[in-house]
Amino acid sequence: MDFNIKFQKTDVKNYDVNVSINYEDLVEYVNNSNFSFKQYLDEYCFDEDTGETNPDKSLITEEEYYKGYIEEYLESLDADLLFTDNCNNHQEFQLETEECVVIQFEEL
Repeated sequence: MDFNIKFQKTDVKNYDVNVSINYEDLVEYVNNSNFSFKQYLDEYCFDEDTGETNPDKSLITEEEYYKGYIEEYLESLDADLLFTDNCNNHQEFQLETEECVVIQFEEL
C-alpha cells in the first residue's frame, strides 16, 4: 500500500547573540517598576537604634541589586527588536526540530 502523506514539522532556529545592556537603562527600569536601591536600603537596612540607614547591613552591593532584575528587564523589552538590533549574522543558528506530525494522508 502506498500513501501520500503530508507532514508538518515545527522547526526552531536558536541564535546565540551577544547583547550589551545599558546599566543606566536597567537602573531606570528598576527604579520605575520596583524599589530603588536607596528604597531597598531604607526598607531592609534601616537601623532603628540610630534612626539611619546603614548600607553595611545590606547583603548585596548596589550593582548586584540592579543586576538581580536583569531577567525581568529583558522580559520587558521587545524580543524581536532586541534580536534585530544585535544579531549581525543570521547564518549562524542551530536548527532544532521540536515535533513532526502527520496532518493529512490519502491512499494512492
